[in-house]
Amino acid sequence: MPSAHRLATALRSNVPSFGAWLTLPGTIHARTLARSSPHLDWVLIDCEHGLIPLVPGVAESATAIQSSRGDGTGPSPVVRIPATGTSTGTGWQIKHALDGGARGILVPFVRPFPIVLAELVIQLFDL
Repeated sequence: MPSAHRLATALRSNVPSFGAWLTLPGTIHARTLARSSPHLDWVLIDCEHGLIPLVPGVAESATAIQSSRGDGTGPSPVVRIPATGTSTGTGWQIKHALDGGARGILVPFVRPFPIVLAELVIQLFDL
């Protein structure tokens, strides 16, 4: 049985992965895009420049993407969180995306490594 996390499998195997960007909200758009090719490893849910709200849009889209194939081997949902600038943390956005079913996070405007590491520690240890 293929892995339920297709992007992780492709990355571990060091092979190219094929994906698509979702910018429109709604389960119909998400499911249609996820079913558009059997070769899709991931679908990125764009909450930064797309029209998809972080809450509840990520949970709805991620569920539709993962369940797009009857056996649960749909593409991995990856979420691009909205940019918050340099003064506001992204921790709460990462938490909402992961709680909504994201299998990966794309963080725009990544700051220096120590700041990114601090945000990751906050998420991992729920500080």
